[in-house]
Amino acid sequence: MGKVVYITGDVHYIGDTPLHMDEYKLAEQYIDIIEEYNAKATLFVTGRCVAKHHSFWNWMAQKEYVELGAHTYKAFNLINKVFDKLNGEPYGNYFYQYLDILRTVRAFKKINYNPISWRTHSYASNNNTMKILPEFGFRIISDRVEHCGKIKYNHRLVDVPINALNDDAVVVKRLGKKGVKVFRDTVLGDILRGLAPITTQLHPLFMQKFDNFKTFHTLLEAFVEHGYTFKMLQELVER
Repeated sequence: MGKVVYITGDVHYIGDTPLHMDEYKLAEQYIDIIEEYNAKATLFVTGRCVAKHHSFWNWMAQKEYVELGAHTYKAFNLINKVFDKLNGEPYGNYFYQYLDILRTVRAFKKINYNPISWRTHSYASNNNTMKILPEFGFRIISDRVEHCGKIKYNHRLVDVPINALNDDAVVVKRLGKKGVKVFRDTVLGDILRGLAPITTQLHPLFMQKFDNFKTFHTLLEAFVEHGYTFKMLQELVER
């Protein structure tokens, strides 16, 4: 198999996260950089972002080096906080999840795209998620954040961990510029010692906010220099 890296990132609709930025515009810059390095990427996009910017995502879906994955419909809101307080599971019960996944899939159908990779917002999947996803044709889930973690099989899904340090850890912990350096150096360390396969979490939004994509360039350059092959998650199940 050799040294393989899966570049992944999440994209939300403006207003669905506290940062209130047009993330789809940053995704275009992100993918331009991916193309510059002859790389590939899997972008997990909320259904609402697809629905609101369907022309853009229809255009993006035509690119052979980009896979679109699904990322819940709207990211999490007040009802998810209620679910979390009641039972500690913010993505809710079986019925709620089924309707949310259905709504997300329908948004993608408007651009004639059938995603097979899924990431729950906030990595909040549970057994209900695992049972529902295959009913809608999903074959891959990437919700585990587990350094050096390995790919597993779970409820007919290929379960792919984010096994390099995730960039949102820097944001959630408010580590600032020092945190960005720790993040960059930690991922570079995994590359130097040949961790494989590597699945990254590199949000277009955070790559821009950290240092206007400089860290993103640095990591992609390192993957190229150290002989990694770029793949999309969907290639795990392609024959």
